[in-house]
Amino acid sequence: MGDPKRRLDYSKRQKDWVVKNIYEKKDYTFRRKLLEAAEYRRRESNECLGDQVLPKPDLPPNIAPMPRPSKEAAFQRYQTRFEDN
Repeated sequence: MGDPKRRLDYSKRQKDWVVKNIYEKKDYTFRRKLLEAAEYRRRESNECLGDQVLPKPDLPPNIAPMPRPSKEAAFQRYQTRFEDN
């Protein structure tokens, strides 16, 4: 399995930078068939749907009120509730 990968994220709840695990990517290959079936049903249907689209909000790139620490410093402070197996 190897060493777990981790990243730094700012937590609004803890008001500090926290270490989070990076998990493997999920497999979404089933979506193609699902979208094709939905598109086919939409083309064959006579229903009229609204075209309401919300604009994307203008968000700042970072919400943290403090500077990001180095990864090494964050990993040294990192504690987990679970034992390493």
